[in-house]
Amino acid sequence: VNGSGYDYQWQISTNGGTTYTDITGAQSINYSINSVNAGMNNNRYRLNIRNNCTSINTNAATLKINTPPSISVQPSDIIACVNDNKSFTVSASGSTLEYQWQVSTDGGNTFNNISAAKASNISLNSILLSQNNERYRVIVSGSCPSAITSNSATLTVNSLPVITANASKSLVCTGTPVTLTANGASTYSWSPVSQNGSSINVTPKVNPSSPSVALDNVYTVTGTDANKCSSVKTIKVTAKPIPVVTLFATPSNTSMFPGKTVELRYTSSPSTGYSFIWKKNGAVIQNPSNNLIVGLDDIGTYTVEAIDATDNCNGVSSALVVKDSITQKLFIYPNPNEGKFNISYFNTNVGSSGKQQTVTIYDSHGARVYNKTFVVLNGYQVQNISMPSLSSGVYLVVINDVNGERLYAERILIKHQ
Repeated sequence: VNGSGYDYQWQISTNGGTTYTDITGAQSINYSINSVNAGMNNNRYRLNIRNNCTSINTNAATLKINTPPSISVQPSDIIACVNDNKSFTVSASGSTLEYQWQVSTDGGNTFNNISAAKASNISLNSILLSQNNERYRVIVSGSCPSAITSNSATLTVNSLPVITANASKSLVCTGTPVTLTANGASTYSWSPVSQNGSSINVTPKVNPSSPSVALDNVYTVTGTDANKCSSVKTIKVTAKPIPVVTLFATPSNTSMFPGKTVELRYTSSPSTGYSFIWKKNGAVIQNPSNNLIVGLDDIGTYTVEAIDATDNCNGVSSALVVKDSITQKLFIYPNPNEGKFNISYFNTNVGSSGKQQTVTIYDSHGARVYNKTFVVLNGYQVQNISMPSLSSGVYLVVINDVNGERLYAERILIKHQ
């Protein structure tokens, strides 16, 4: 302050400079603050200078009070499992705080600084079993002396359980139940089947999008011990496809009559690695081919079975029935012929002892040239007629039942070359 004859008055603001009040006894050019405490932090001070002519205020000065470091929450002991990630934390207050974490590997006798561990917390990643019983503490310092040291906290590291897992079968036909078992822990959780327990049942299957391809079904079990430490074990069960055998007929109509034949044929997916067995009415028939020609004498129910000799993953086709056409028509073939031909007429109510039918043949003059009675055992029974000595011409074939009633009549042409 230049000049003389001024009066001085120090003033204080406790609300950020909004209002100021005079400080009693502070009426010199200097003002000393004794016994500073934290409650004075951010108080503002200014000097009012006045005389008879004017009054001015200096710029305000802010009082910043630094506090020494103080720990409010000490680090806590940690129990971890091998490979866990854990953190020790301290809560402290004070001005311009700095942290330095230390570790002791000898039970707390000596501590060493941990490089770069200079925050209020320290993270321990992928914890090792060798870190068991290490102790950690932190030194907190600030702009005010003195630095303080936290209590030490102990890291307890538990080893992981050793899990074993087994399957009752490692290779099965798709859809076959398998039992999985695990040992070495207290509780077990399985995926992707979302089941719990030391023993579970699963059903390995092939991929529906690729049903003819074997598929490895992988199951994962997580075992947790009493310390809540967990280990994972995987187990594989291979599901083999069951062959899909399709049996079909060409033509598709399998209602038979004399002279008609049908080709039965099968396909299989997968087609390799299997042997195939034809069956008629449940009995094996010898046929090494994938097709079979059937006629009226082959009426029955047919299936084809794919045999997997290695793992017994067998497949069988749907049944295909070859049956009588059940028609009242008389069949004569060939027609024309040279005196040798076959005739057949559908016979109803055929018993185990059979029925009788009589075949009579007349020439164009009405003379009977052939007459024979046959025992009928099948619905369609083919009768072989041989009369090569008959001369060329038109003949009438008549079928009569056991009572002499006419069932059917048909003309034939015998024509010798």
